[in-house]
Amino acid sequence: MRNQNKCLWGAFALLLSMVHRADAASQPRDRWQTILLISNEVLSARLQVLRVASAADRDWMILEIKNLTGKPLSIQQTWFGLDAERRDLITDKPICSGSLGPGSVFGGVITSGVVRVSSNIWPWVSDGLGCPPKTGLKVVACLRLDLMTGSGHFASPSRGFAFNWIYPDAKDIGAMKDRLKELLRNPQYTFEHGEQLRSLFAYPEVAEHLTAGELLDALKQRQNTVDGRNVIAGQLGRRFANDPDVIIVASDELRTGKIDDVLAGGIWNPVFVPILVDHFEKTGDSSALAYVLGSHRGDWASDIQVVARLSAALLKHRPLLARNVSRLGTNDLFAWAASAHEAAIIGDRGLLRILAPALDDERMAIHPHENEMANMPDRRRMSDHALEAIASIMGISVYQEYGLHRGPLGFEPLTNCSRAIADVKKRMSELDSKPEAK
Repeated sequence: MRNQNKCLWGAFALLLSMVHRADAASQPRDRWQTILLISNEVLSARLQVLRVASAADRDWMILEIKNLTGKPLSIQQTWFGLDAERRDLITDKPICSGSLGPGSVFGGVITSGVVRVSSNIWPWVSDGLGCPPKTGLKVVACLRLDLMTGSGHFASPSRGFAFNWIYPDAKDIGAMKDRLKELLRNPQYTFEHGEQLRSLFAYPEVAEHLTAGELLDALKQRQNTVDGRNVIAGQLGRRFANDPDVIIVASDELRTGKIDDVLAGGIWNPVFVPILVDHFEKTGDSSALAYVLGSHRGDWASDIQVVARLSAALLKHRPLLARNVSRLGTNDLFAWAASAHEAAIIGDRGLLRILAPALDDERMAIHPHENEMANMPDRRRMSDHALEAIASIMGISVYQEYGLHRGPLGFEPLTNCSRAIADVKKRMSELDSKPEAK
């Protein structure tokens, strides 16, 4: 009976969604709503928004700025701050809330008349809204506009408005497929191009017809996240990670030190291991070790030769790690700590003796650019870094086994931290006393 009720409710919800769509389509004169933002002797600004929109729509949110001075008006920046709560279109139940961006949307000179800003707005908002449930979303939005001009600074109060974000119908899905293919064939090095790709790829029905070959061709024509290269790599990783052609392309990129596509796409195959090991030996590239090999230790951590090669390369490229830690200057501590965590990824027990002296070092390893960082990183003692790295190599969980947690100034509670260090030292001593460890 419960399943039957769920089915009936689902059918009812879908019917209501269709009614909303049909109702919107039958009122073309009322499709748009206008929100007045700023009006003074220098300029006026207003937002036009479709009352019912979907990812199939383009230019569905437009900012109009009108120059009222009678002479050229310079605008240094136009900040478009849009926050919104998403509600279920049928039940009005809140689903989530947050910023839809897009931030700075316009800068330039308005000689006369009206400037309409659209391509810097709607792709970001469409991407931020994503793929709604089949029943659609009611979006309750709040916009604040801020303009820096040659004639002064003008800011609007927060303006509220609402619109419906619906799931595209079959006809719209077909149009979105065509648009996606067109975008893939014709890359543009603009942020809005990448945002459009992201918003279209959010709909499985739109992207599922694309082949690995089509996606690879599109990938090769693009440069980076600006033109959506990472989005395409994500599609390849999700659908074609084991495709032979995808593996060949990824292997070629890894040989040249390009790991962005592999990371963005989650593309992985054990054949990448020797390529990455070679690369780390030559360059000491921490990203290849930490973000790629470190995420797939199960494919190489038991290979003694691989571990030995990585360990030797680490000591070659991070000579600081093998130095007497008590003689390191304050400015060297953070770099040593970062190298210790790389040692933990490699997992070579031969590195334990190098790491052990830092267990007695209570100095703080402070990030060299801490004062320039937006978010102040937690400071940790050298002993904390050493303890975590050594425990990882020895297969010990410092969090579960000793009840430790990270605090703003290192592992806490301190009494448990001291107990953990003493216990790890004891285990290392027992390891050293075993014949096979000598």
